[in-house]
Formats: sequence, structure tokens, C-alpha cells
Amino acid sequence: MLNELPTYKGYTVDFRLKEFRKLIPDRCFIAISFNTTKGREMLNEYEDKGENSNDNGSTKGNH
Repeated sequence: MLNELPTYKGYTVDFRLKEFRKLIPDRCFIAISFNTTKGREMLNEYEDKGENSNDNGSTKGNH
């Protein structure tokens, strides 16, 4: 069974790798570590919003 990772602001939230990850096909890949200033800010916002909420309001991803 495949698990769907949660998303936040267009980024996939990967708790195993401790990163926010975004792939823009044919353009770039962005990974923001939870250990950076931007990563900590995004993680705090994500947790304030609700840990298991995807951008569309679903709750499929768990960590």
C-alpha cells in the first residue's frame, strides 16, 4: 500500500527526509530542509495549520 505524503504551499512534506520538496517538471527540483530558517518557518506554519492537512483540506498523509 502506498501512502500519500501531505502537502503544504505546493511542497510535499517529507518527514522521513525532514524536507519540504517540490518538483517542477523540466525546470527544477527544490528541497528545503527542516533545519534551515525557511524550513523551520514553514514547518511551524504547517503545524499551526494542522499537521495532517493537505493543501486541499484532506487528511491522507501521516508522519
